[in-house]
Amino acid sequence: MNTGRQLFTAVCGAICMFCSAQPGSIDASFTVGSGFNGVVYDVKLQPDGKILCGGAFTSYNGVTAHRIARLNSNGTLDATFTPGTTFNENAFYEIRSIDLQSDGKVIVGGNFFISVIPGYFGGDVARLNTNGTIDVTFQVAMNGGPVNSVVVQPDDRIVIGGFFIQHNSYTGGFVGTPCRRIIRMLPNGLVDTSFGLWAPDWGFDAAIWRMKMTPEGHFLVGGDFHEYVNDFNLSPTYAYYLATVSSSGSIGPVYPLLPAPNGMNGSVYALEMNERTGFFAGGAFTSYDVQSKNQITRINTSGFNDNAFSIGSGFGGNFSWVWDMYQLPTGPLYVGGAFTTYNGTSRNNFAKIMSNGTLVSTFNPSFNNAVRGIEVQVDGKILVVGDFTTVNGASKNRIVRLIGDAPVSIVSLFPQVILEGSCASGAAMQDWLRDASLLPLAEPYTALGYTFVGGGGGESSTAAVLGVDDPFNSVIDWVVVELRNAVNPATVVCSRAGLLLRSGLIVNTNAVSPMLFSVPAGNYHIAIRHRNHLGVMTSTPVFMSNQDPENIDFTSTWLGNYGSDAQKNISGIRTLWMGNAKRDNVLKYVGANNDRDQILLRLGGNPAATVSGYYVEDTRMDGVVKYQNANNDRDPILVNIGGVSTGTRLEQLP
Repeated sequence: MNTGRQLFTAVCGAICMFCSAQPGSIDASFTVGSGFNGVVYDVKLQPDGKILCGGAFTSYNGVTAHRIARLNSNGTLDATFTPGTTFNENAFYEIRSIDLQSDGKVIVGGNFFISVIPGYFGGDVARLNTNGTIDVTFQVAMNGGPVNSVVVQPDDRIVIGGFFIQHNSYTGGFVGTPCRRIIRMLPNGLVDTSFGLWAPDWGFDAAIWRMKMTPEGHFLVGGDFHEYVNDFNLSPTYAYYLATVSSSGSIGPVYPLLPAPNGMNGSVYALEMNERTGFFAGGAFTSYDVQSKNQITRINTSGFNDNAFSIGSGFGGNFSWVWDMYQLPTGPLYVGGAFTTYNGTSRNNFAKIMSNGTLVSTFNPSFNNAVRGIEVQVDGKILVVGDFTTVNGASKNRIVRLIGDAPVSIVSLFPQVILEGSCASGAAMQDWLRDASLLPLAEPYTALGYTFVGGGGGESSTAAVLGVDDPFNSVIDWVVVELRNAVNPATVVCSRAGLLLRSGLIVNTNAVSPMLFSVPAGNYHIAIRHRNHLGVMTSTPVFMSNQDPENIDFTSTWLGNYGSDAQKNISGIRTLWMGNAKRDNVLKYVGANNDRDQILLRLGGNPAATVSGYYVEDTRMDGVVKYQNANNDRDPILVNIGGVSTGTRLEQLP
């Protein structure tokens, strides 16, 4: 059984004839000319292959470009992206972080103030239209300092971190909201009050430099801070340089990170997920967990150093630090920053490290100054930006593209979904089927008549995986994830069975890795199917990369669903509609092919009987098929068609 990175590795081995150029050498087809005339802090790839760069520069290849530029895939300046003089009111302005919304609009964070546009007022965070002009419907200005990190969630809500202490919105009138270094905004720029850290005096005592979203929708946070406040008593909790923030804005519950004096002893500037087994941290620290960890470590989900990642003496050099990291789906990690050695071996500001911490000896590009940002294209080539002016001795001002590993024709996905049946009592999803040892080791959908496409079907797990008892990571059930054609969403391109965890995350059969699909990078509709719930699909296609796993949260009310009323809203959390005991595309209580009669048939026609087991008719997913009395499987069908027995509810899939 190939799962996780094993499958990626197998594919890479099959397509190893990528190109004759040595990995780490300069890609000559990427022509930057004289490059940027100032530091580049961040680089972001668009789904169409164009490249966004933000920094402190004012020109690219001799052409005026104030703090942000978009390049074509060959390195030439994209003349259709025209921010003009928007970010040029002060010589000290800079853009430090870039992310994309689902509609292609660009969120930028940094140190700037915009007043040259009539009727517009904003600073330190802004939204650009796809042509580079300011989106005047998004008017936000932060007080107290720059924005260092921007993360756009899959539902287009925006989390920012930095030095700031207040959020000011000018959309529909001035509203000022105190916040300390972190806040989440709605897509319109207003404060998301469901994210707890917007309360006065809550948050961090010093700057946030980097944030990384976990597959579950939580956040890793690194910076200069020593403590945070997360309660109305304003009692500080120590968190030296590294913290976790839940999707609801609570600090500390995601990973039990170690406090001082056993935690970090220096600033954290870089964060990267290691699937769901932990994460990498990089920065200016020299120890964590009372172990020498020079500028980099891998931390497991228990909050301790993962010593399977053995770095030896780590990174070295005068005032060395790590600023960015990028993990390939096959396991190796690209690391950029300001350093001259790794574990005693010469490496100038850029290195490639295997998943066990071993340096890749054959990969050795040399940068004469710091590396600030790393992105990997779908063809495996590596975009690198920073302070440098030469690479391998050649003039490359602040941007270069390197030859990388062979690309893989696999995309990966971490979807999230909630089944109403497993939380019918209003609580979180319950693992009743696992508790009763009823979950099958193999996916059940083939036997139920579902036809898999694109190599899926027949997936199996182990008793050890299905037996895990954990409030977040216990398995609820098997589900089907489909990638559908971007133009004709009725066409399934590829489908696979995966495991749904109590957290709502859908994962591969090892309950750790993302869902993997053997298709090229591109745009796909994402659909989720379950054996006794109505399915759901994204309203618009989603770009799927062959590098980072995509996070799609169907539980969020901000994510667009295909059709009308495709999911049930329970207290602001969307769930799949339960009750599809007939396993067709409609909920029915009476008449031909209704779902109620299926329950009675399973009970042999005796409404007073019950049957235990793994059955489609068990719509509550508690391991017991029941027609009457408390917690029966029949009543939710009537509720979900509006309480009128002749009503129906149609599945919103094409």
